[in-house]
Parts: sequence; C-alpha cells; structure tokens
Amino acid sequence: MDDLLTALLGRNGDVFQDRLQRKAELARDIIASSYLTGEFTMSDGLSSTYIFHPSLFMTKPTVLRRLVSVLAALVPQRIDRLAGSEPGSLPIATGLALETGIPFIALREVPEAAPLSFAALGEVHAGERVVVVEDVVKSGSRALAAARAIERSGAIVDRVLCVIDREEGGSALLSEAGLLLEPLFTARELLVTPGRAPGSRGGR
Repeated sequence: MDDLLTALLGRNGDVFQDRLQRKAELARDIIASSYLTGEFTMSDGLSSTYIFHPSLFMTKPTVLRRLVSVLAALVPQRIDRLAGSEPGSLPIATGLALETGIPFIALREVPEAAPLSFAALGEVHAGERVVVVEDVVKSGSRALAAARAIERSGAIVDRVLCVIDREEGGSALLSEAGLLLEPLFTARELLVTPGRAPGSRGGR
C-alpha cells in the first residue's frame, strides 16, 4: 500500500503502465498529430521533406498531459526552476511545472535582437539550478540563447530537455557550450516507430 501511495503522489505513473509502454504510446500520438511530409523551409533557411509540428501536439490536452507525465521522469532531482520560451516550449514547461511542482520561468524573445536573445520573466535567483525545456531541437541555437538568458541572471543551467531532437547539430552545439541535451525522442526513433503511416499527413 505504501508503494502504491508513493507512486500516486509522486512523479511515477508506472504503477498503472510500464514507462516504455507509455513512451511508445506517446510516440504514436505525436506522429499521428504532428508529423507532416512535403517541402518545408526551416528556420535556418534549409529545406526538409518532413517536420514534427510542435503546435499540433502541444495544443491537444490528452497528448500534452501524457507528454509531460513521461517527460517528468527526465527532470533531475534538486532542480529549482524550469524554463520555457514563448510561444514555442512554454506550454510544455507550464504542464511540466504542474506535473512536478517545480516553478518555471517564461522566456520572451527580444524583438529584432541579433543574435537571437531572450529576456527571463518570473522569479529566478543566482545559484539556482534550471532545466531549459524545448519542443523540437534542430541546430540548437534557440536552446543556447535560452540558456544564456538564464545564465545572465546568475542561475545555473543544468541541462536542456527536449521532446524531439532532429539530430542536426543541436547536441554538438550545446555540448561545445558545456550544456547537455537530453531528448525524450530523436527524430530517428519516431520515424521508425511501429504503426507509423508514411506520409500520412501532408502540409506546408
């Protein structure tokens, strides 16, 4: 009984379903709701024949609820704050804060700033350990800019958590800056998920 109560009150949903099963189910949900094929121009100007559109999975309550439940297992112990940038990863950071009870910071993009820069909104103190939350990481430049905004406040960025790593240089860029990128999924994992219908959604 004590183990059951601990699981229910803590950040552990495995009492009802194995975490790997929950992750596999989430992968199918993300693919079904946000995987698009076609010709796309990415934020760095390069083209791609597919995308995972974050706004399509973040705005579905059932998918978002399942996502933050699974993602919460990757949040290390003794973390003081979460951080999410608007509009991108802020819904995920908000849901993760509700799931874990850890306060979060909102990062607002500074208009017309070059290079990309964010301003931190919310309470954060020097020496606090912060996890940056991202949706889809490609080059890693946005996650790095978010981390730099937090570091300017004197806080310490423990790592960057993301839902999907496209494995297109983001991990290397963050590593060079002394930051760990920890993805819930890689694009490669999702693209070979059993049951994925190739080209099931189209768009631009």
